[in-house]
Amino acid sequence: MRLSFSLLAIGLFLIGVLGCKKQAEILSSQQAQPEQRWLVITTYYYDFDKWEVARDEIDVSGWIPYEDAVELGGRTDVFHQEFCYPWRGEDSIHYEYSHASGKLMVNGELAGVNLRWISIGEIDELEGIVTVTCDGIDPQTLKLFPDLRILHPIFNPESDYDYDIELLSEIPSDIRLYIYCINPTNAELRRISKLSNVRGLLVSKGMSLRRININRKLRHLRRMENLRLLSIRELRLTDAGLRNIGCLTNLRELWLDVSVEPYTICDYLEAFGLYPYTICDSLEAFGLHLPDWLYECTYEMDWHLRIRNHYSQSVTEAGFKHIENLRNLETLFLCYGKDINEEMLATIASLPNLRHLRLYESYISNQGLAYLASHPNLEKLDCSEAGVNDTGAMYISKLPNLRYLYLDRVDITDAAVKYLLGLKNLDVLRIGWGVDISEEGLMQLEKELPVSYCRF
Repeated sequence: MRLSFSLLAIGLFLIGVLGCKKQAEILSSQQAQPEQRWLVITTYYYDFDKWEVARDEIDVSGWIPYEDAVELGGRTDVFHQEFCYPWRGEDSIHYEYSHASGKLMVNGELAGVNLRWISIGEIDELEGIVTVTCDGIDPQTLKLFPDLRILHPIFNPESDYDYDIELLSEIPSDIRLYIYCINPTNAELRRISKLSNVRGLLVSKGMSLRRININRKLRHLRRMENLRLLSIRELRLTDAGLRNIGCLTNLRELWLDVSVEPYTICDYLEAFGLYPYTICDSLEAFGLHLPDWLYECTYEMDWHLRIRNHYSQSVTEAGFKHIENLRNLETLFLCYGKDINEEMLATIASLPNLRHLRLYESYISNQGLAYLASHPNLEKLDCSEAGVNDTGAMYISKLPNLRYLYLDRVDITDAAVKYLLGLKNLDVLRIGWGVDISEEGLMQLEKELPVSYCRF
């Protein structure tokens, strides 16, 4: 009897503990879901012979004022904007900017300056300026801005100004850095990776004709736990590079331009089955790593050996799967990509917080779009020049919360109209040149879709 009572007491205790645990998990889950908030961004642009209003919306659910930033000062389809503006809790932002003035006006007030186009003496009031864009860096000049929250320095070795990337360490830690590096060296990326206040990193090839292997340099990014924005343009990525990017688990926005690169002698040699890579590449293929100082010397000399190693490979399905680790990613731009097959689209669909996906000129698998069809959080989709056909439109129409859809130069016909009409939550639809939809089909879309903006 006593044993039965003891077992009963233990059972009731376990039920209570498990019940409390379950309730705690439910409460935790409810608290983990932030209140949905949208930021409306508007600006003016000149379209042929008249001024138009450009409008965009960004899901800022879970954003932290002064910690998260939006990019302003350019078109929405370019990877490098003039400014990174600290979101201050606004629900709407109207901004105006021109190169001639070098000043960013936000909601009628001066909020940023581009010191590439304007001098300190031309600025009437330095208070209230929260973002600065500049060539290189001058810590003494930046001290003149008492309210500065974001600095966007540009380091370009091809320019006619001198810069010292070491000066970044003199920037106060409460100022967030969004750094744009053109053709960075291994040493420069290593120094940048040691800074805890870097929130954005933009890397491009520039006008250099020398082959740049960015993939092994990206290993320095692994320690950048606070990085939120990463953009890599005009540089050839491999599985090794994506493996390093996959370690950035707090990343929110990722731009990858995986194939655009001018042809060099190396490319022509590869066409004949020869794979010339630097001494550093060849040693690393066998697990050997040179000291950084010796690495720089040999890399600058650009000695090439005709040895085929893992750097000669492009991005594969296995390498692309490293993207799965980016569970906090909200925006993914794959511009000028090669074939995005079904396995890669399945990887993209596995990102739980993805809200904005751009597959510009990426030659996607239309059947693979079936993996995206049930994504619960995807709100913006740009498949311009990506080979989407009527089958792809059918899968796109199944996205439950899609609000923005861009389909420029795609292979859709009148057969896709019935699928597009199923997008009941759509707010913006843009269908550009190169489509085979008749005038009647376009008029039907404009009449029956509940969109606030429809452009053909």
